[in-house]
Amino acid sequence: QYLQEIGMARHAETFLENGFDDMETMSVIEDEDMLKMDIPRAHVAHIRRKLDEYLGKGPIEAGDDHPVVSFLESIGLPQYAVGLLQQGFDDMETLALVEEADMRDVGIPRGHALKL
Repeated sequence: QYLQEIGMARHAETFLENGFDDMETMSVIEDEDMLKMDIPRAHVAHIRRKLDEYLGKGPIEAGDDHPVVSFLESIGLPQYAVGLLQQGFDDMETLALVEEADMRDVGIPRGHALKL
């Protein structure tokens, strides 16, 4: 049910098949576990962000001093900050892993994707 609430119901069967069948096990899942289950990287980032919020780690603030926002501003692409943050690319380490398909999902045109 949690995956449905966060818009990731398509992965529910995969999580259940791999023993992640309650919030206790979900709370300790690692990103690497999800990647090994063939969950797309963008979905892993989204699930991680939502799990962090659920566990009380809270949402990332997206002010001008946020490193991802600052970076995007520095390369002239601040218009994509909200979309990237919402998809879980909320730190520079995760942003470095963004793939072309992820950028398409956020609505970043090919030319801007190359710049990023």
